[in-house]
Amino acid sequence: FDSIDTVKLCVDIFTKMFETTYVNKDKMFKACQKGFINATDCADFLVKQGLPFREAYKITGKIVAYCTQNNKDLNSLSIEEYLTFNENFTEEIYKAIDIEKCVNDRTVHGGPSPQTVSNHINMVKKG
Repeated sequence: FDSIDTVKLCVDIFTKMFETTYVNKDKMFKACQKGFINATDCADFLVKQGLPFREAYKITGKIVAYCTQNNKDLNSLSIEEYLTFNENFTEEIYKAIDIEKCVNDRTVHGGPSPQTVSNHINMVKKG
């Protein structure tokens, strides 16, 4: 068993598969809107406003619970609703939790940003 050869073979197979794969961006966008993939960005917004990390994430957990109980997502909350959880929220929260921005900002190793995925594919292709 040679893992390098196996990985290279898989990359070749998936590269050919991706060349013929069609991605419906509208469906992908709608799928990303379900759930709370932008909750981390909400908490990070509060941290940038000066709240301690733990407190920001605790508040965000309460917001997610509220959304779940009321069948809402973070993007659909009004600024007034956000302010009931913490006075540090501003209209800028909507930019911070924008789904497309959130995905594109995930540039860490293994993240879903288009550039990160492309970099990893190219790195494996080079061997």
